[in-house]
Amino acid sequence: MIADPVASVAMSRASSIINNFNKLLSAEKKGLDEIKNEINTALLNIDIKIIVVIDDLDRLADTDIQEIFQLVRSIADFKNTIYILSYDEEIVSKALDKIQKDKGGKYIEKIVQVLIKLPKVSQENLKDIFIKKLKTIHIKHEALDKDEFIKKIKENNFADAFKSIRDMERFLNAFKIEVNAINQELYLYDFAVITLLKIFEPRLYDYIYDNRMLFIEQYNPYDHISSEIKIPENIEQEIKKITKSNKDFAFNLIGSIFPKINNQPQDYSQLIQNNTDNQKKRITYPSSFKYYFLLNFPK
Repeated sequence: MIADPVASVAMSRASSIINNFNKLLSAEKKGLDEIKNEINTALLNIDIKIIVVIDDLDRLADTDIQEIFQLVRSIADFKNTIYILSYDEEIVSKALDKIQKDKGGKYIEKIVQVLIKLPKVSQENLKDIFIKKLKTIHIKHEALDKDEFIKKIKENNFADAFKSIRDMERFLNAFKIEVNAINQELYLYDFAVITLLKIFEPRLYDYIYDNRMLFIEQYNPYDHISSEIKIPENIEQEIKKITKSNKDFAFNLIGSIFPKINNQPQDYSQLIQNNTDNQKKRITYPSSFKYYFLLNFPK
């Protein structure tokens, strides 16, 4: 293998810079200003720009966000150095409000010289991106009908659950790991809905698991679930009370895998009476319900 001469030179320079910085920073008797001046001199002697990228700042705790901005402010004037900060402005401003007397936004303006606001992805584009990515996921059980899965995802507006690319990626990462972690063939759409609830509505996910009798037609005596569970008169209100956001959407999505809660006895009885292998995998089928929660950790 022939080494890339450009890469070799860059690596050599980077190594030299790091060694020089280490020597400077280890000098115990020097003051901070003196060390900073020497670092600046070293940076001026190189003919490359150093780009420091700090991504997803808004995902940090408030105190961490504050410390990062204070750090950047103290070293922002280093020569030949560019800092790229990626963050949600509203979240970061609120975090900085706590140490800037509710003037977090003004504090950001003092530090960030060029503000570039990325345009929001439209819901339609988000749906298109989601479907394309979903189609590329490898499913261990090839017998599962992926075309039917995609069709139901579209029919039930599944992607409306996502407010951002980050939400979508969070779901996809979890789904592709979990769907291949179980050794049981499940109905893909039902598993996708349950995975979505586990990530974004954990209380609702737990409620379904703990109150399965409300959602499946038959009681399985081998499941060790108390038969004394009180069924609420209005299950829709109960579900919406637990749901954090987009309550109507959440209820409709749950109804798409549990027809019983939408008062569709005819549809449900057809589902139970249909003994095809595919229908037996549905979450509403009593013997299949538990397999959708196999990755659940004991409380």
